Amino acid sequence: ITARGATPVLPLNAAYAGIIPPEIVPIHHAGPKGEPLTSWLYLPADRPPGAKLTLVVIPYRGQVFAKPPPHLALGNWNESANAQILVGAGYAVLAPSLPYDAASGEPARGLADDILRAVDAALTRGDLDPDRIALFGHSFGGMSVVNAAIQSPRFKTVIASAGLYDFVSNWGIFPLHQAAVPQDGYAPNLTNGITEQAQSGMGAPPWADPQRYLRNSALFQADRITAPILLFHGETDELGAFQSQELFSALYRQGKDAELVTYWGEGHNTSSPANIVDRYAIILDWLKKTLPPGDASSGPTPQR
Repeated sequence: ITARGATPVLPLNAAYAGIIPPEIVPIHHAGPKGEPLTSWLYLPADRPPGAKLTLVVIPYRGQVFAKPPPHLALGNWNESANAQILVGAGYAVLAPSLPYDAASGEPARGLADDILRAVDAALTRGDLDPDRIALFGHSFGGMSVVNAAIQSPRFKTVIASAGLYDFVSNWGIFPLHQAAVPQDGYAPNLTNGITEQAQSGMGAPPWADPQRYLRNSALFQADRITAPILLFHGETDELGAFQSQELFSALYRQGKDAELVTYWGEGHNTSSPANIVDRYAIILDWLKKTLPPGDASSGPTPQR
């Protein structure tokens, strides 16, 4: 930089100059108590005129957004549930505001209704296909999308990553850390605490309130699942890859459409660049397979 101005030395990531950022639209709707909320809709800026787009909803109970979520912004690191990749593939993405009182101890209660309030408000625009709605969630969001699919058949396909689907078994497992470093001693308080407190908020051990554990655990309502489900889990996740294994086994036993992807050596989040690339290739293929374009107005088809 001189008095005459700046002189470019070396352009970096020049290909990024051709990226068209998504259109971000506020969606106003009522919450579970009638309170005013704003959710955020991400739309491909280069979508064909008149197209009715498939909608992918990324819910996470407890998140309320006055502004577009920073973790979904273009350029921000988000390997778990990346809205920008989905928008780039031609999908509309909705980040719903979902108030949640963790002290209620009912993380699954009313999930579908809470999500659908935002979805129905977005559908009034007229450019989204009401028959092609997908759910995509990670961690507490993974628990949320599976339970929402149990509660409503309007969600036509589900992608659930590193979720918790059986609060009973999760309560008593030993953290994997103990197998790797046994000298640290016995520490079940991690999984006990995650289940009884934190986001799950069961509030008591399983024997003290077994019905609460059962009604909030997707495993025990697996017979009510009608949507195809794609499950991801990291093998070393402290929440336990067995959670996805249990749900997959329940779906497999019933002959339902489900796939389980395990990333060996990965934890709660995906770290390997190769695994992240593979993860989204699988996700885009899954959406294409389980929500095929219905007609010429269904919008663009993602390419792998």
